[in-house]
Amino acid sequence: DDNCNGQVDENNPGGGGSCNTGNPGVCNQGEKRCVGGNIVCMEVNQASPEICDGKDNDCDGSIDEDVQSGGDCNTGLPGVCAAGEARCEGGTFTCVQKVQASPEICDGKDNDCNGQVDDSPACQSPDAGEPDAGEQDAGLADSGQGQDAGLPIVDSDAGVEQDAGKPRGQVPEVPNAGCGCTSGVDGSALLGLFALAGLLRRRRA
Repeated sequence: DDNCNGQVDENNPGGGGSCNTGNPGVCNQGEKRCVGGNIVCMEVNQASPEICDGKDNDCDGSIDEDVQSGGDCNTGLPGVCAAGEARCEGGTFTCVQKVQASPEICDGKDNDCNGQVDDSPACQSPDAGEPDAGEQDAGLADSGQGQDAGLPIVDSDAGVEQDAGKPRGQVPEVPNAGCGCTSGVDGSALLGLFALAGLLRRRRA
């Protein structure tokens, strides 16, 4: 009690200045105080739970460790790359991309993050551009390329080829190469040929 007022070291004599306590984190900031007749560096900030502020709040020597995620967020990127998570980086929460771009697959998503969905060749129909069976049959019928194209039409009952504009069963005349005129041919031989053609046609069917 230097001033003999009955109080010892009142009003913090010699103290009041800032100092470093030697402790990690925010606990290193101190203030000089007169304690027990000595000037000591007392902590100004006490240890507290860690928060995302770029400081070592709990005074354990690590900064922003074990800070809880800020939840889901949008990175602003297209496709699957838009999914993000708010994480503490550099003392602030930043939206960090959770899914990286990958080769496009046929799943209704923009896997390669190019702004287009299912633009891979794997998503194209293998039958694209090919006519169906009905169209093929119709084309053959129109072009005369069916199975029986070019074959004579034979009467199944009489075995005689039907010639347009002639009565049923009448044998057509065949041009005579020697005289340039037409004459009748042996009806029985011609009927036999037509009957054979009709038999072959039935076997094909």
